[in-house]
Amino acid sequence: MNNTTIFRMTPRQFFITSLWLGLAFKLLLAVLLPLTTDEAYFLIWARHLDYGFYDHPPMVGWWLAGLLSLADTDWWLRIPAVILST
Repeated sequence: MNNTTIFRMTPRQFFITSLWLGLAFKLLLAVLLPLTTDEAYFLIWARHLDYGFYDHPPMVGWWLAGLLSLADTDWWLRIPAVILST
């Protein structure tokens, strides 16, 4: 009997492949799913900076504004969470 490709992988190769597949799946979800209300709130906050809003200090808005300066798409706000959760 022939072994399939997945069984010929070393544990390290299997782990790395699993990480890449998980990252690809999370990126796909980040692009396809619509923004939640919280994400829309942070998106507006990043586009209209102020010293702070009633529930957050200003650093959150500054980080997000810096992130949006790289690419101005809605799903771009999800990239740090996708990468850090992989």
